[in-house]
Amino acid sequence: LKADNAIDTDSVIKFGWMGNILKPPYIADWPNQALPAHLVTLKFIIKNMAITGITPVNITFSSLSTGYEGQSTNAQINITSVYHGQHAFTQTIKNNQSCSPSVLIEITPKTQTQSYAVESYLPIGMIPVQITDNGIWFESKQAVMWGTFQDDNVRALSYAITGTTNDAFKTIHSVASFDGYSQLSVDSQEIIHDCSLQQVQPSVFSPVEGSIPLTITISCPTEGVSIYYSNDGSIPDINAYLYEAPL
Repeated sequence: LKADNAIDTDSVIKFGWMGNILKPPYIADWPNQALPAHLVTLKFIIKNMAITGITPVNITFSSLSTGYEGQSTNAQINITSVYHGQHAFTQTIKNNQSCSPSVLIEITPKTQTQSYAVESYLPIGMIPVQITDNGIWFESKQAVMWGTFQDDNVRALSYAITGTTNDAFKTIHSVASFDGYSQLSVDSQEIIHDCSLQQVQPSVFSPVEGSIPLTITISCPTEGVSIYYSNDGSIPDINAYLYEAPL
């Protein structure tokens, strides 16, 4: 932009552009200051994920001064797309409503991403263990942090959860930062960390009586339990006989 004459202190140079880059058109003010006749370079950044290929943009420059009619000039520039796709970022809670839930975070950065980092925030009382990919637990922030990764590689980050909590619903959410400025946040997800002891139902003897010789079977309605028994009238513990077959 060439200013043919000196510009007064109350003058301002304005520039803006029309087209499908920004809606409504963006207008920026050049600082109110005295400018001598010279070439002025205006540097601006256009951010729009919809730009594809080469897009023409019309730009209008205007010089305004108090008490004088302003002058304008038009120019057209071509903007080449730097769009390389969207970031993919998901969070999944596995084994929810159990004593050993875990969190899986899957990231697929868009092509030519220079760097990115990930943070996952836990509620108070939950502690992450088995953190993958050199993630670090910052207790003061209640967050697991990964990165900065200096690449655009696909990653699956995860950690398991322990700690002293009740079975109330709590929330976990994660945030990623790509190239230091664009962030994409995963919606908070509810999680139940339930470590309450399961009540085992009483063992069942069959038959409950009979004459010798007699074959007795022992079963339990609760799945996955081990049954111990004694034959001397004492209360069995884990050091007693383990039931494995009919007696």
